[in-house]
Amino acid sequence: MNVTISLRQGSGNLNHNNRVFITENVDVDRTIENITYFQEDLNIAYNKCFSDAINKYNKNQNRKDRKIDGIQGYMNKLKNSKNGEKLFYECIVQVGNQLDMYNGIESIELREKFKNILDEYMKNFQKRNPNLYVFNAVLHMDETTPHLHINYIPVANNYKKGLSKRNSLSKALEEQGIKGENKRFSNNSITWNEQEKNYLETIINKYNLTREQERGYKREHLSLEQYKTILEYTDKLINNQKLKNKKINKNIKNSFLNKDNLIIKQEDFKEICNLIKQKEINNKINENYIKAIKKDKFSNIISQYNIIKKENEKLKNEIKILNHKLKIKELEVEDIIRLENQEYEGKIGFIKNIVNDEPEVILQTGEIIKLESKDEFQKLEFKNLSMKQKTDVLKIKEKLFNNQKNSIKQKINKNKELKI
Repeated sequence: MNVTISLRQGSGNLNHNNRVFITENVDVDRTIENITYFQEDLNIAYNKCFSDAINKYNKNQNRKDRKIDGIQGYMNKLKNSKNGEKLFYECIVQVGNQLDMYNGIESIELREKFKNILDEYMKNFQKRNPNLYVFNAVLHMDETTPHLHINYIPVANNYKKGLSKRNSLSKALEEQGIKGENKRFSNNSITWNEQEKNYLETIINKYNLTREQERGYKREHLSLEQYKTILEYTDKLINNQKLKNKKINKNIKNSFLNKDNLIIKQEDFKEICNLIKQKEINNKINENYIKAIKKDKFSNIISQYNIIKKENEKLKNEIKILNHKLKIKELEVEDIIRLENQEYEGKIGFIKNIVNDEPEVILQTGEIIKLESKDEFQKLEFKNLSMKQKTDVLKIKEKLFNNQKNSIKQKINKNKELKI
């Protein structure tokens, strides 16, 4: 069976890769089948890759303005760079396509084969590419076709000036032995891409699958940079053909039989036909590219709208839940206050009259009246006190009153002994 091999550059959406949010094309019932190989914070990955080089560089700098402000300083420098560097790159690897997944029972077997192929490819990726530090890698089994998202940082070494170790994709690939031409359509990245496809082909052959050769230049298999390069190359061919046409015009002669007929060489006629075909191909490529861009933009807008809509509904539900919890808490607070009031009212009646014609303590409507003894209490209003303050005052009064009561009892006992 023939299957396609796709290895293209991704946008690097880590939240999508790690399923922080779920898009409409994801089958959540199969998300559990996904395989996570690496999931490391980008800052930690940068610290592992470049912290030693940055520290060494800063030690050799006498001027503060030339020093790099740690890992964050280096990452910010890359973000603001005008040389085209990225903090990290993403490679999306896929075997087969959507049509392969709509063949009934065969699609189930194929899905398992594709999973095993991509799993073997991923497990050997870091060994094959020692200069591409992988910090995040996930195999998605919950979309139409199984595919890998590999996020990596290119690490290039042995710079003589400045940082000895840097983020540079072309230099990192060069250290791995990848040597492309200094052309946009045959540079190190494209050479590496083809090398990886060839390696993937050796794996699919183990599963009795054959790599299907790519036919022409289809927009969905190319990055924007590659596609622009093809258009530039096509325009160049057309311009060269125009120069040839000027020479062809010199060889055209008017027919003596009919002034509307022309006589040209067969070779020139073929060249003109090829030029027309090439122009038609170029027009179709442009039309397909424009359609693809419109389709992508429209689908992205719908996808973003649906995500925002779901988030709004989720927030509304959370607000309802919080309001319900707030009402419950308010009721609980009211119950607590009611119980504390009951407890306070119970403590008010704790103090009793003293017998044997001794001075009495009278407690009326939340007030303590003066004791007719040496230790008199000032009259205390409870109305403006908190529950805790009221309770504390009562405890103090209770203790002082017991002391007063005991002293009075002792006096009574002495009087009885004297009478006897």
